[in-house]
Amino acid sequence: TTARAFHRRTTHDARRRATSDAHLDPYASHRAHGAAMDDNTALFIARLMASIVVVVFLRMKLFPSSSTSNAAASSRTVDVNTEYDRETIAKHASVSDLWVIIDDKVYDLTEYADEHPGGPTALAKHAGGDATKGFKGPQHPSRVFDMVEDYRIGVLKAST
Repeated sequence: TTARAFHRRTTHDARRRATSDAHLDPYASHRAHGAAMDDNTALFIARLMASIVVVVFLRMKLFPSSSTSNAAASSRTVDVNTEYDRETIAKHASVSDLWVIIDDKVYDLTEYADEHPGGPTALAKHAGGDATKGFKGPQHPSRVFDMVEDYRIGVLKAST
């Protein structure tokens, strides 16, 4: 009975201290009742979860699966050697019909415009024209140069 009385008294004292110190430590009552996680652990787990969400989101945007990558281009056969003149390309100068020239190759970025990290307006600045200078800027990581090939529809016809 002495051990039982001691346990009751110490448990009661811990709960009373937790209640009286609640204004100093909002988690004191949780600790007094045997909470398994301290503040640092909870913060670590929250940050880890947020990091995982960010990594998954970026991976989905930067490396879309082959089933979702440019569905329009994969559903049709495109001859990437088809020649287009500047006049024809200039007719595709809106966000809803967006062609650009990059290094004398022609790309239809219509399906990609909404996915572009800078938004469709960043692409629309060069719609229907040469986007080589803007495309090769420091804002693009090297993997973008491979990704854009999924949208290639032809080459610029040599001017005579």
